[in-house]
Amino acid sequence: MKLKFNASKPNTATVQFRIDPDSKKKLTALRNHYGVTTGVLIKEMILESYKSILPSEVPKDPNTIY
Repeated sequence: MKLKFNASKPNTATVQFRIDPDSKKKLTALRNHYGVTTGVLIKEMILESYKSILPSEVPKDPNTIY
């Protein structure tokens, strides 16, 4: 999966979640690889997943939800 990151900080909400130690290591490796924070990484992964399930309804603005 190719991820593109926007460096600007849009209006956001705080989200907390728990993950197992193995997933935490993988998340840390992804953060280090892309050089971004967890929130930015998760947001982009959600956008990419959203595109894959609704290819005909992909919003032009990634912050728009239909």
